Amino acid sequence: MSRKNQLHDTDISPILFMSHIYGKENLSSMFPHRFLHYSLLLLLMPGCRKETTGRGVQAPDFALSDLNGQAVRLSELRGKVVILNFWASWCPPCRKEMPDFAALYRGYREKGLEIVGITLSSPLEDTKTIVEGFNIPYMIVLGDEQVVNSYAGLKDLPTVEFGKSEVTLHLGGIDGIPTTFVIDRSGKIYRKYEGLRTREIFERDIKALL
Repeated sequence: MSRKNQLHDTDISPILFMSHIYGKENLSSMFPHRFLHYSLLLLLMPGCRKETTGRGVQAPDFALSDLNGQAVRLSELRGKVVILNFWASWCPPCRKEMPDFAALYRGYREKGLEIVGITLSSPLEDTKTIVEGFNIPYMIVLGDEQVVNSYAGLKDLPTVEFGKSEVTLHLGGIDGIPTTFVIDRSGKIYRKYEGLRTREIFERDIKALL
């Protein structure tokens, strides 16, 4: 059986909250890249996760290319508050958040805020079109299998799940997009948000950490 058929036949709900909108049968067409198929399957198999325990979990470092081919390392942003947003060009809630992130970046970058958008399974030209169309001032980098897997194994993260407002301890992972991690100045994860959130929610966290 092909990987595509395995993905369809496995009970994967909820790999993505987007599947509630588009239907499980469309996931493979939404994720044409092999690395994301593989990564989403890993989220279903706890034995394959590399787990990190404890509150104040250190955000995994990465080195990813931006849209100009320049390497961006998370560790080089240590000392700043970082919003790390996993998104895709085909995701309407992701695009809806971007103007808010742009406004927050412009308002708080001089005080020590950085925002990094990690695009997943998005054609490069589509990504560039969106970035230019929204006049995005913050960094956009191209996600890969390694960064998805490194965030998939985190454990005991203070998480606000999709459709909820309370904070609970939760497994890490990119179970849906948008998924956003708020990282403090020491590089530890302060909050993980699943799904679309308002500007006010992120601004509250930024003020608490700056």
